Amino acid sequence: MPRRVERIGLIGFGKHGQRYARHIGADLPDLRLVAVARRDATRLDAIGALGATPFADYRVMLERAALDAVIAVVPPTLHRDIVAAAAAATMSRCSVG
Repeated sequence: MPRRVERIGLIGFGKHGQRYARHIGADLPDLRLVAVARRDATRLDAIGALGATPFADYRVMLERAALDAVIAVVPPTLHRDIVAAAAAATMSRCSVG
C-alpha cells in the first residue's frame, strides 16, 4: 500500500524556517510543504519558488490551506497563540521549534 504524504504548513520563514523548508523538501519524502506563512511579505516570492502557497498571516493559512500538520518556527513568545489557532482549526499535529 502506498504511503500517505502529509501536507505540511510552515509558520515562520526566517533563517531557521528556511532550513526546515529545505529539510522537508530534500530529506523527508513522506512530507510535502504546501503552505508557508511569514509576516514579512518580502520573502513571499521565495516561498512560491518552493512550490508552497505563501501567506502573510498564519491564521489565514490555517483557515484556507489543506494541511495535515503545522510546524511553527517562530520566537517562543508566539507559540501559545499559534498552537491555540492550530487547535481551533482542528489541526491534530503542531510542532514548535
